[in-house]
Amino acid sequence: MPLPIFPNEAGVPGDGHLLAIHGGSPATTEVLGGLIHYARVIEIYPQGGVGLTTPTGKKGDPLIDAGSTIWIEGSLLLDERGEPTVADFSDMLDRWNTLREKFLLSNFELFLYYHPASPTAYRKLKSVNTYHLQSYWNNPSCVQYRVALVTTDRTLYTTGPGL
Repeated sequence: MPLPIFPNEAGVPGDGHLLAIHGGSPATTEVLGGLIHYARVIEIYPQGGVGLTTPTGKKGDPLIDAGSTIWIEGSLLLDERGEPTVADFSDMLDRWNTLREKFLLSNFELFLYYHPASPTAYRKLKSVNTYHLQSYWNNPSCVQYRVALVTTDRTLYTTGPGL
């Protein structure tokens, strides 16, 4: 089981969250949590008006020809040691449903680093949309997922949610 890149236990190696989504009405921020196994941002800069888009949607492929593709794989409801944080499968389903609703929003903010406590620190992409969403139900202790997100705004913003 891979270790999280930014665990939220104090001091090792960071105290923020790797990924969070902000959006909806009213807008709220949802930290993905669990373990992040894979996180990749791919930026495409077409030269001379030529851009190639990979329509296959394979993990790690760019999906738009003038913007950014973000691939994320993770396991929900696991702590930093890979141990389940809930024992009831209905809690896992509730957590997946909450996260799924966020992924299905239009033009949400995706935080690549989310630390709202003092001192605050944010790194996010805006106008993000889900292109591909998969969930895996073969593990009785967690829900695993893979999501591909796209945005044409490549700016890495340092502002808080909704700003």
